[in-house]
Amino acid sequence: MAGLQARAFVRSLQAGCGAPAADRGAVAYDATGLDPATAPRATAQAVLGLSGAPLATLSAHGARPAAPAPACAH
Repeated sequence: MAGLQARAFVRSLQAGCGAPAADRGAVAYDATGLDPATAPRATAQAVLGLSGAPLATLSAHGARPAAPAPACAH
């Protein structure tokens, strides 16, 4: 239960389709909003929590060189 709540909080910090295209998918450091100075580090750290998988089970198997794009209406 706590893990689901934590993931929901991190998702609430993620820039969605309402954000500028260049920011979509990025994760803010805190609830004050997306800051270009902290977003790269916050996003990298959030990936583990958003994956929904235990750290020991993560691998690069099947990884692709480009990040997936959010499915936003154009």
